[in-house]
Amino acid sequence: MAATADAVSAGAFPVLLSGDCNTSLGVIAGFQAGGLDPGFVWCDAHVDFHTPATDRFGSLDCQGLAMLTGRAWRELVRQTGLRPLRDNQVVLVGARSIDLDELRALEASGIGQLTVESFRDHASRVGVVESLTRLSPDGVHVHVDADVLDPSLAPANDYAEPGGLESGEIRQLVDEVASRSTVTSISVASYDAGLDPEGVLAGELIGIVVDAVGVFRSR
Repeated sequence: MAATADAVSAGAFPVLLSGDCNTSLGVIAGFQAGGLDPGFVWCDAHVDFHTPATDRFGSLDCQGLAMLTGRAWRELVRQTGLRPLRDNQVVLVGARSIDLDELRALEASGIGQLTVESFRDHASRVGVVESLTRLSPDGVHVHVDADVLDPSLAPANDYAEPGGLESGEIRQLVDEVASRSTVTSISVASYDAGLDPEGVLAGELIGIVVDAVGVFRSR
């Protein structure tokens, strides 16, 4: 949180590389500490929308989106300095591994959604992006769990799911958000270099980050 707050006050672009998705919550807390309230694009093959009551895995990493929106571990989240985001400040992109409990909770929420299929429908994608940016005057943080990408490049981690997005599509998403608002920051998580011996996926992820930095500098 503190590093993000310092970067924001210096007019810099925060980039977070981490082992799991939950650390991205600290980026939002850092912006909030500076009086800003960014939206959030959560790109992930998984929904991460479990709560302690439904999580059969016993893993905090399965609860990140629920924590971000105030549905799980409220006291722990409060201690990080994060004020949970409203549902309409969040868009979930590329999820394709969803447990039934998560699906029910997601359908009852106001979180925006772009499946792989709806992402590739121009009108659907633009509509969701425009709604998010309209409600996020302070810009948008883009979070990329590496397994949102199709594992044909290389498996991102042990939980890789088939049928994902291409890296160019994530870069397209960054550009479309930036054309309507500001991409304030980016986080990349859950990449296992041991499953990418040729560094193919690493190169694609680096390209996404470089593109995000580029659109920030060109504002």
